[in-house]
Amino acid sequence: MTQERPLEILRILSKAPAVSFYEILVSNLIKSILNDSGISFVEDEFGNIIAKINGLDPTIPPIAFVAHMDHPGFEVNAVSEGKITATPLGGVPHSTIYKETDCFILNKKFERVSCTLKPNPDISTREVNVVGVDNLKPQTPIFFDIEDFSVDEEFIYMRALDDLAGCAAIIAALENLIKDPPKTDVY
Repeated sequence: MTQERPLEILRILSKAPAVSFYEILVSNLIKSILNDSGISFVEDEFGNIIAKINGLDPTIPPIAFVAHMDHPGFEVNAVSEGKITATPLGGVPHSTIYKETDCFILNKKFERVSCTLKPNPDISTREVNVVGVDNLKPQTPIFFDIEDFSVDEEFIYMRALDDLAGCAAIIAALENLIKDPPKTDVY
């Protein structure tokens, strides 16, 4: 397998922002890639995608590879008297709670709308104030405004590299295994 296919898949996945509990756009892209590649999969009640390549010898224990589709971000938790607050989801670094941070939300047309997260004066809370955008509802996901995807000679730059790189690598490996079946089942 060359590095081009995993990077191509990663570039595709990078177009879909995801925050913990709001991974549907990435999930849909992964399912589309799996369908296009002829790889069978099921989705469980929690939204996990479980793909499988059948091995040649059912007596050999299967191998499973795991990656996640989300990335740290925020979720609107309250809207009151024109004030919007949000709380972190996932492994949001503390520094983004205590300093101004550029972010975006997706509107109903899935267009990016810029906003800024500002520290809450009450430092005992992990809430941040959301400014620059109106009419948000509770449970609106907020994404870090970081570059979607680029590659230079040595590095990949991407908002959600952790762990979409794992997803891309697994999909690329499964695409190779469908052409040359392994001895054991691979999930």
